[in-house]
Amino acid sequence: MKKNLILSAAFLALAAAPAHAKWWIFGKANEGVTIKYLYFNGVSVEEGGPKLTLYRSLLRGSGLRVTGRAVAGSGSIGYVRLSFDAKKTWLDAKLADDGTFEYVFTPEMDKSYEFYVEAADTAGKTNVVDSTRKELVFSDEDPAAQVRAALDKLIDAYQSKNVQRFMAFVSPDFTGDSVLLNRALQKDFSALDNINLRFSVTNIAAGDKGLIYVSLNFNRFVSLTRSGASSTDSGSTEFVFQPSASGLLVYRMKNPLMFGVSDPDNVAQGGTTGGGNLQLDDSGNSASIQSASIADHNNGNLQTFNFADGTVAEGASIVGLAYVVTVGDFAFNGVIVLKSGVQVQDLGAESITAVTSAPTTGYGSFAHSAVGHCFAFKLTNGKVGVIEITAIGPSGGDTKYDFKYRVF
Repeated sequence: MKKNLILSAAFLALAAAPAHAKWWIFGKANEGVTIKYLYFNGVSVEEGGPKLTLYRSLLRGSGLRVTGRAVAGSGSIGYVRLSFDAKKTWLDAKLADDGTFEYVFTPEMDKSYEFYVEAADTAGKTNVVDSTRKELVFSDEDPAAQVRAALDKLIDAYQSKNVQRFMAFVSPDFTGDSVLLNRALQKDFSALDNINLRFSVTNIAAGDKGLIYVSLNFNRFVSLTRSGASSTDSGSTEFVFQPSASGLLVYRMKNPLMFGVSDPDNVAQGGTTGGGNLQLDDSGNSASIQSASIADHNNGNLQTFNFADGTVAEGASIVGLAYVVTVGDFAFNGVIVLKSGVQVQDLGAESITAVTSAPTTGYGSFAHSAVGHCFAFKLTNGKVGVIEITAIGPSGGDTKYDFKYRVF
């Protein structure tokens, strides 16, 4: 990508604006160093309270896989290290350039560990380490049969389009809106036919108050009632179950949803980055998520993208001091270059599966491109297009931008 392209003064002024910080669930950052997310074998550390129990049957190769991402406000992450013994010893995690890190720890069963994570930028500034404390307990017990039985009951009721039976497996303490869940199920059942869901559990953990935290992969096939078209998707998601005398009941569901996809805003509590592209609009049609790539060529020309038909074409040129998009809706050059009349809004570090409605306000003429961020585009035809940038990297001398997109 050409980095010496001259941008207009307006572009430069906007580029200097400070970014909004996103604090981690465990506490505020120190000088802008944060742990953006952290998972133990697929279970988010924000779940379960200060103590989390993990089970041998779901440990991968008898190990605990710790994954996460550290970010620095204005610099780069220099190291990430973990402690499982109350900060007596530290273990260096494998660190990538973008701050993502990984470490596989081999625990002893029926033993408790006091966990901390420390991340530092290249200037030596760190996150608030004490705010990341977590007590980890590893158990030989196996609750997998209970979890699979609960999921089987939910899927059977959903595939049978039986709202009353499905709701019998939902906790009275459900953290979403149970009334709106009931309505969402009815909308699902009006919009979908031939529902076929399959799942595989990837991890189970127990937290405070006996709650069971479950991460799983799923595959889904449905046909749309209105059009008869089929839709197939897959994803990774999370459930929280609450024990009861009759078995495990749904306490919380996250995006991407397996059930209640007609109203994710009121059904889901939180989200994962696990794919799953089935969402339904108000007419019961599938609002699918698709993928595309465009490039910034070394010769200075930019490819552009058109939301209406998903086409990629070379259609940006320099006029005066700035790029002008002549075809399509936008292009990339480190910043997002817009066609005249199109506006953009950075929605922050968000998965496109969690963006369930089009923003109505907050658009402007400028945004920095960033991996993992979602951007909404107010188009000239009145619609709103949304993208999530999944990767930025070299491709045969050019810089290629990979992204997912959908249109509202």
